[in-house]
Amino acid sequence: MRRSIQLFREVSDNARLVVGTVGGAHDRTAPGELGKAAWQVMRVRLKARRTAVVAELSAAAATGSAVTGIDEVWQLGRQRRGRLLVVEEDYRADRAREVDGRLVWTDDASLDVLDDPVDEIVEHVVRAGGNVEFVAPDALAEQGHIGLILR
Repeated sequence: MRRSIQLFREVSDNARLVVGTVGGAHDRTAPGELGKAAWQVMRVRLKARRTAVVAELSAAAATGSAVTGIDEVWQLGRQRRGRLLVVEEDYRADRAREVDGRLVWTDDASLDVLDDPVDEIVEHVVRAGGNVEFVAPDALAEQGHIGLILR
């Protein structure tokens, strides 16, 4: 198996996309069992990535090259200044409307009210060429549950 992995890495244009391998021979492993084993490898990789993203955001915020909290993230994200938006899974901000580039919270049900400003800012950042990473709930509790690393 190690020879096969080595050969794959030598000839594949996609070797850099491999996040891990499942050891052993699996020609007789049930697909469900192989999937479980692969998912364990992926979980380790995702946890490491999430930890790295939170650390990157914290370091960038300390040097002034990131903002945190929905208000500042909204303003700079709408100005197309975001390179990487970091958001806690399941984070939702209260209903708001945009007034002069800022969010104003409201209970109003008008058509111009944003039901989910977080979803809107995710879309804005992606449309502007930025990336989005989701992290575990409360991973950004001290940063207001959302942060934006600037270009």
